[in-house]
Amino acid sequence: MKSLEKVFVSIVAIALILGCSGTASATEFRKNLKETKWGDGRLRVEGQGWAGIRSGRRSRTDDYGVTATVEKEFALGHRLSAGLRAMPLFFMSESDSRGRDGNNILGAGLGFSVRYYVKEVHDGFFFESYETAIWQSDTFRGNSGRVNFLTEVGVGYEFDNDWHVALKWRHMSNAGIASRNAGVNGLGIGIGFSF
Repeated sequence: MKSLEKVFVSIVAIALILGCSGTASATEFRKNLKETKWGDGRLRVEGQGWAGIRSGRRSRTDDYGVTATVEKEFALGHRLSAGLRAMPLFFMSESDSRGRDGNNILGAGLGFSVRYYVKEVHDGFFFESYETAIWQSDTFRGNSGRVNFLTEVGVGYEFDNDWHVALKWRHMSNAGIASRNAGVNGLGIGIGFSF
């Protein structure tokens, strides 16, 4: 298992353990999961801007992008939630370390989220993790796949008025399904609303 996969699995496991302990027993958690209906969820919409950071031997510091997501979030306990997400907009602009323009890449994707709220209500600080499969209009430097997987982990704050802001670290690569698999790492800020 690659180190990034280990981090993701660890975060999901910790979120599940925290969600099943404390105020919600494991039996309660399973009951909530079985009784979850589509209408029980809430919508979260979010826009995110991000900038590339060094990715292994490749400088990605001139790369940037924006994404838009729509998520249906379901409470799985007092503090734990999971969601199904669509990313109707993925845009990435890449440049090389000498400032030469590269590709402008568009895409769209589908994925899921896991979120842990520090308080028992969905206000205040939260930790989140996402995994999204993205189809892209073109490949990016060092990567020969048009299907890539975007992993994000972040910490955020949801206000009483249902607006939220989050700081996220992200990694995107094709997980070895194409011959060349250079990844793109980045830091982003997301702003969104839940209803």
